[in-house]
Amino acid sequence: IEVIMGGGRKYMFPKNRTDVEYELDEKARGTRLDGLNLIDIWKSFKPKHKHSHYVWNRTDLLALDPHSVDYLLGLFEPGDMQYELNRNNATDPSLSEMVEMAIRILNKNPKGFFLLVEGGRI
Repeated sequence: IEVIMGGGRKYMFPKNRTDVEYELDEKARGTRLDGLNLIDIWKSFKPKHKHSHYVWNRTDLLALDPHSVDYLLGLFEPGDMQYELNRNNATDPSLSEMVEMAIRILNKNPKGFFLLVEGGRI
């Protein structure tokens, strides 16, 4: 997978690690009992000559130059993404912003790409 975005940040960090966005919310803290930081592991498995980026907010996502991104992991909420009506427009990208960035990154592949977009909680 070259581009993956959504929620679920707390499942990537060791138990009780404070969330970057919701520092005081205990429910947003890391949940992994094995002590692993899966974001660091994800980065370490990417080829050294490729550019992998992890972002957790809208500002960082929109600041990316898609021509310099080979792999993107965007985790914008500790759990599920917020519904559009409840979304914090300053910190959480919209679905259309995530899709546009994904297309711009994946479009570099001359063989084409497959993009799956899920727009509701399933």
